[in-house]
Formats: sequence, C-alpha cells, structure tokens
Amino acid sequence: IKMDKFVGNETLISLSAAMQICAGIFFSKYLPKIAKKLGIIKTIQIATITAAIMSLVMYQYFGYFIWLFTIFIFGTSLFAFGVIRQSITLDISPPHHKAIIVSTGGMLMSFGNALGPIILKFIGSEGFLPHIIAATFYLLSMLPMLLFQNSNSIVREDKKIGIFRYIKISPKIMFGGFTFNYVQSSVSTFLIIYGIRS
Repeated sequence: IKMDKFVGNETLISLSAAMQICAGIFFSKYLPKIAKKLGIIKTIQIATITAAIMSLVMYQYFGYFIWLFTIFIFGTSLFAFGVIRQSITLDISPPHHKAIIVSTGGMLMSFGNALGPIILKFIGSEGFLPHIIAATFYLLSMLPMLLFQNSNSIVREDKKIGIFRYIKISPKIMFGGFTFNYVQSSVSTFLIIYGIRS
C-alpha cells in the first residue's frame, strides 16, 4: 500500500515483493550456523523482534532503496522464523502424522494471511495503528515458541552446498521455486492493494 502511494509503478512494487524471496535465498546458507551458535529459540526471538521493528520502520517512506533494504531485513527475519518453526514442528510431530501436522500449520498461516486484509479493511491502512498491530502479532507469534526452550530441535544443513553451486547443479528447481514464490508474493501484494481500493 505504501509502494502504491509513493511509487505507483507496478514493476517496482513487484520487485519489492521479490526482495523478500531474495532475502530467504541469501540467508538460507547462514541460518543453520547462526541457529546452532545462538540456539534455536534465541534465533527465533531475534528474528521476530527484528520483524516487529521493521514493520514499525515501514510506517515512514524514506525512499525506494531504503525501502528495499527494509524489506530485505524483514524478509530475512520471516525466513528465519518460518524455517525454525518448521524444524520444531517436524521434530515434535509423531512420525506417522508429520505430514498432516505440517499441512495444518500451513493452512493456519493461510487463514492468517486472509485475515490481514480484513483487519485493514476495518481499521484502515493509513496511520501508525496498522503497523503497531502487525508488530504486535509478530511478537505474539514468538510466545508459543518459548515453550520449547529445552527443545533439541536444530536447523539442519543436510548438504553443505553453496547457493551459486546449487543454482548451477539444479537451475530448473531454483528457477521454478523462485518463479512460483515471486508470482505468489506479487499476486498477494496486488490482491491486498486492489482489495482495499475497491
């Protein structure tokens, strides 16, 4: 919505959506080492607090490139939270029910994504309040994770392979994954903008 207001260029708006995906690609190499060094719960605390701060920072528009940098940090935080959440979910799930539990988690996230625009429809997208609500939800999402302080979950690094080598070995998978997530993020971005406009 900020991009629609200050930039208006749909290509640049779509590029900002892709920046979150780039953040995940870049940070994927370092997350296992960071989580192992800091601990899985400490990492998720840092990630969620950073996401909350970035959501507050996005209240002001300081220029397109600073916006992209903010989105990159924001996307990195969400990536770290998502990977660690999945790691804990897989570790605590009974062996024969992992698939249904992970699928249920994904479904609940979809419900949350659908609820976001509805909340904005009632409270409006202008002002500082939406940013405070977003930051609050990020911080609340961290609280259930604190129950697993003594969890033995780890972010696994099954294959020690660099991101550029991965692109070279599996270009179709890399391109397919990026394209799918890019389209998904872009469509989600524009659906929210056009939904609030209507």
